[in-house]
Amino acid sequence: MFLCGIVSGCKNSKSSKTDESNTSTQTSASSSVSSKSEQSKIPTLFIHGYQGTANSFHGMLTRLEKDNWGKKVLTITVQADGTVAADGAWTVEKNNPMIQVLFADNQNNEWNQADWIKNVLQYLQEKDQVTKVNLVGHSMGGVASLRYLTAYGTDAALPIVKKFVAIGAPFNDFVSGNENQTIADLNSS
Repeated sequence: MFLCGIVSGCKNSKSSKTDESNTSTQTSASSSVSSKSEQSKIPTLFIHGYQGTANSFHGMLTRLEKDNWGKKVLTITVQADGTVAADGAWTVEKNNPMIQVLFADNQNNEWNQADWIKNVLQYLQEKDQVTKVNLVGHSMGGVASLRYLTAYGTDAALPIVKKFVAIGAPFNDFVSGNENQTIADLNSS
């Protein structure tokens, strides 16, 4: 995946067994964090939010590619009728392939977008033999991705979603009936 974290500790000049214990824990945690040298052939799909365009993830994808975190290989556009068209060339290289997903009807609801995500995964599976993917969704793209996972996530006929990252996704509205729920309501639960 493309996320990286740094685990570090602060030490003063007086070491103790607790410090040594913390250091070994930190080392162990650090070794499980992805690094730039880890390359995968599992594609990561980037799904824009409400009214998103090709510019929605453009800056992020450009930076990730520039810093050698991955390579953008495809842009997939889904029409309102669910048809899928791809621009670019799929490769099976271990280069952390990135795929930008665009919805031509970028103001449609999460239910249709979940179906469109399914169409994209079926397309990748049939055309490029993709069996595993990662999903990154911004705002409504995160909500549509979660909706996809709840509707189709256990379907063995579809590629497996290995990792899912939501960026600024409004999950409070995910369940019907929560539309009028306030922060105070959530905190009192």
